[in-house]
Formats: sequence, structure tokens, C-alpha cells
Amino acid sequence: MNKVLGFAPDADPTTPGLLLDCENLLPSELGMRPGPAVAPVGVAALTEDVRGALAAIDLSGNRLAICGTTQRLYSLAGSAWACAWPQAGRLHRSRARPRPRFWPA
Repeated sequence: MNKVLGFAPDADPTTPGLLLDCENLLPSELGMRPGPAVAPVGVAALTEDVRGALAAIDLSGNRLAICGTTQRLYSLAGSAWACAWPQAGRLHRSRARPRPRFWPA
């Protein structure tokens, strides 16, 4: 059996031990580890159309879930969505940058 060298999508595909395509694997100091699995969280859907979303882990290890609509940003707080903006910050939008940029309050 060949030793797994890691994920290298641009390497020569005939090199033994390379992962050319993978899902749900994260590199770590000890090699590859499984990523978090998708699972239902039992939260009601937002009433507005979601335009973008983010699932992340911050530097303290806390899991974050943020959804954006055309009017607001929502963060998952326990088992319900909480409005994270406009109450918690302010929006800057200019003609040169039509996409909103957010800063904390």
C-alpha cells in the first residue's frame, strides 16, 4: 500500500499516494482529518430569501452560522436565528462598492 502524501490537485496524477480529489477532509499537523458532517440542527427556516451563508469555526473553537438576506444578517443563537445587523452594527455602501461592508457597533 502506498503512503498517502496528501491533497495535491495540480500534481502529476500518476504519482502514487496523492489525493487528486477529496471531500470533507481537512489538513492537520498529523495528516488529514475528517471535516464536520452536515446534520440537521432543528432550527426554523428564515422568512426571507437567503442570499449567502457561512459556517465557520472561530479562533476560540466556537462554531458560527451566519446567513445574509438583502436586508439583514442573521446569526444562529442556540436554536433560533437572531438578527446580527442592523441592530449590532452599521452598514457602509458606496456607488464604487455596491456590496455592503459591515463593522461591529
